Amino acid sequence: MAQLFPSNFEVSGLEHSEAVVIQSFLDNLEESWVVIPSVNITHKGQDREIDVILISQDHGAYLVEVKGGMITVDQGQWKTYDHKIKNPAVQALTAKHHLISRLSAMKVDLSQIFIQHIVAFPDIITFPEEGAGPDCPRGI
Repeated sequence: MAQLFPSNFEVSGLEHSEAVVIQSFLDNLEESWVVIPSVNITHKGQDREIDVILISQDHGAYLVEVKGGMITVDQGQWKTYDHKIKNPAVQALTAKHHLISRLSAMKVDLSQIFIQHIVAFPDIITFPEEGAGPDCPRGI
């Protein structure tokens, strides 16, 4: 079982899809993983929220953007049900670059740290083999 940080974080207080994803990480990752929910960063006057950061000394850091509900992509426009949403892969990538930039500005040596962005869709059952466009290949 992975470790939650901070350990007293109330996962149940999060939006349902985020809580489901975080609980799944906690239940299914090895204890060497640390799960950090709802991370806010500010860099150069821009605020970003990272839904979840997963950290492992052996595997690096993964920044997770969670999108719940019925997700569709029509002509490049992402939607949850009938509401337009931002491209979650681009959101995750942007947040990753903001975090890297922020840490670099703080003189944190990132040369030995693998950092990857990923997207979690807890409410969909199947995902196209070809992914959801060039910004969201199946691998992320």
